Amino acid sequence: MQSSHAASAVSAAFDDRNLVAYAGLVPVMRLAERCGLGRLVTEKVKLPGGKNGAGAAPGAKVACIVGGMAAGAYSMAR
Repeated sequence: MQSSHAASAVSAAFDDRNLVAYAGLVPVMRLAERCGLGRLVTEKVKLPGGKNGAGAAPGAKVACIVGGMAAGAYSMAR
């Protein structure tokens, strides 16, 4: 997953010392992109025999999981 926002277009200014910055998923996904998360997962994770597409695009799937976790995704699956 590639960030669609230019780094120069993202800026914030805070004049209240009690204000908590909330920038959304853009910084999280940009950090994952810069760290090469998708590339690393694609290199290291191999799911052979995935007849239903389970082994397709593991880097993109992990990026989605990371984004969901950062956004507060919750699963009741056990």
